Amino acid sequence: MSLEQLILVLASISTGLAIILSPKLIMDHIRHWSPSTAKEQTMIIYIILMVPLFAIDSLIGLIEFEASEWVEMLLDALKECYEAWVIRSFLILMYSYLNISSSSIPKSLEGRHIHHTFPFNYFMKDMHLNKSSINTLKLWTEQFIFIRPILSIISLVAQLTGHYDKIYMTVSIILNISVTMAVYSLILFYHAFAAELAPHRPLAQFLNIKGVVFFSFWQGIIIEVLVAFKLIHENHWYSVEEIEVGIQNFLVCVEMGLIFSFGHLYAFHANDYANASKGKKKTKDTSIKNQNKATKTE
Repeated sequence: MSLEQLILVLASISTGLAIILSPKLIMDHIRHWSPSTAKEQTMIIYIILMVPLFAIDSLIGLIEFEASEWVEMLLDALKECYEAWVIRSFLILMYSYLNISSSSIPKSLEGRHIHHTFPFNYFMKDMHLNKSSINTLKLWTEQFIFIRPILSIISLVAQLTGHYDKIYMTVSIILNISVTMAVYSLILFYHAFAAELAPHRPLAQFLNIKGVVFFSFWQGIIIEVLVAFKLIHENHWYSVEEIEVGIQNFLVCVEMGLIFSFGHLYAFHANDYANASKGKKKTKDTSIKNQNKATKTE
């Protein structure tokens, strides 16, 4: 078996795991669906879908290894747009856990101290939880939701017109700033409400989302550095760009199947919602029994 065949087999097995485990987890949530938790479970399903979608996208990139570069860019642009949607979904999920919105804050949480961490504490003042601070944190997160797709579209157009090399550095800097703001706002939110969020395993959820979204981003940067230092170079069969894309796609397939599909089983398992769905079923059964008794009495 050649190296290329071995890579494709490993990537296919990993993607297969992601395709099996993620839908199973989604079906568990549907099985324990309840109107009272529908908003939370909807956001969780959006997050879970990220793993098989990323794995399938990367596997297609490996199978179509010699596909044109703009096709790769298009697939990546679609994946990146979904990344932004997942960040939004996670923010809404945490708000739902705490029963917070931009216009409504429980009195028990109002005024909560939000402490900035290093190095931001040197040039930013600490905040206290109120409508203004909630909207600020929301804005820091949601800017990524808009900037990420815009940058993806700009990069795709630049690639098609042959100007991508000219804007690569600018796009990377803007994206890094946007990513940092989004992640930092989620970290602030987590630390401010760690006690209230504890029953929902927020750290595990955050690490899984951060891993899926930002592993691929940072490892792409690392691969670019390795290319710059000539540690990754062309061979008789493939160009540097093809090898670079191939490595990235292979790593994403393996990470989705062997790491994050299992990580999601723990971080977003449906057992938390089993009692709510059982309570709904019990109430429904009791109502039916009462109706039957009333019919017999008549």
